[in-house]
Amino acid sequence: MWSDMKDRCCQWLFLLLSVLLWTGCSERRHDALEVVTFDVGFERFKTDQGIIKGADGKEEVYFLKARFNPCLLFYDLDGNKTDSISLKQIERKIGKISRISLITKDTIIVQPNMTELYGIGRDNSLLCKIDLSSFTDPDDNNVYVYIGSLMHANLVEKEALVLTPIWDDCKQKKKHNSVLEYIQYIFEGRMTSSVICKLDSMFSPTPKMTFGLRNFYYNKSDTVKSYDVIGMQYVIENHQLFFIPAHDRNIYRMDWETMTVVDTIRIIPDEYEIPRGIPFAGREDVNEDALAEAEIQKKCRITNLLYNERTHQYYVFLRTAPDESPVDEYGYPFNIYVYDEAFHKVKTLSVKSDLYNPKGAMMTSRGLMIERTPRDKEYGKRTFEFWNL
Repeated sequence: MWSDMKDRCCQWLFLLLSVLLWTGCSERRHDALEVVTFDVGFERFKTDQGIIKGADGKEEVYFLKARFNPCLLFYDLDGNKTDSISLKQIERKIGKISRISLITKDTIIVQPNMTELYGIGRDNSLLCKIDLSSFTDPDDNNVYVYIGSLMHANLVEKEALVLTPIWDDCKQKKKHNSVLEYIQYIFEGRMTSSVICKLDSMFSPTPKMTFGLRNFYYNKSDTVKSYDVIGMQYVIENHQLFFIPAHDRNIYRMDWETMTVVDTIRIIPDEYEIPRGIPFAGREDVNEDALAEAEIQKKCRITNLLYNERTHQYYVFLRTAPDESPVDEYGYPFNIYVYDEAFHKVKTLSVKSDLYNPKGAMMTSRGLMIERTPRDKEYGKRTFEFWNL
């Protein structure tokens, strides 16, 4: 009898150790400290939100309402509304509001389209107006249109704004013999043009644009491809600029002054399949741009990068399953890779659930704030969990 009990205990002990070892190797769990709901009353992209600190260091969460009586709404970390800024007057002056970035509540950068930029005050006064189409790359005379990163909203550092330039055309318009020849010309132009830039001295009479990473995609492949523009993302964290292309296993730490790479950091393991771009087929019935966009949505990519000032650690979010959301409202399974300041990996958290959206995650003094996105959520209510990693 004692022998049977001993064998049974050994079996249970072996099973318990196996479960613990399997859990430890495959998935580290987070500690949800608390839950907070923001009753903002509208739905909007996860990038149109962020954290702003006042002069006293107090944190507020802000959300942009860009349509139908546009405004910025501010809340404390407990979900209580603390402030609001109407953008209705500036909308009448400049048209629709596409993206914003806050320097302070009194200095807001508004981008209504891909060729114009405005600096406004809290009272909707106009601080500056910049015609982005007036800037050309001095190295090749290229003309661009511009978008902000589709990761989280803070795009400003040291009174400079970082943008993604999208190659438009050369000043010397080239004639083409066919539609396919023109499409190939567009793809070649995108592959050899700059893919990141910085606008300095926004509020001076002579703002300056510095272009970077020219030939980035051409150096990756000598095959003419479509690399969808939403794959060219960047973040500013810990006062540093990181370029995060979707078609790469690396992220790139950039020199702030020259817009050149100073550090290449490998993030995505070989086990995950990443987008590779869609080769030019030379056929009118093939839409390479549409295929490239679909490839980005289906394959693994980095969707966020945050820095924790308390622990001095970086959190890199890797989407590990397709994103089925057409407009940002759904979640997806993902990994969080935790690194120290020298980008040595500390640990990995694997989240198998699709009920969280890390794209709009924000870092606060209470820990990581990540949104829950159940399919049956109440309209206009945004619920976040604070995680302690």
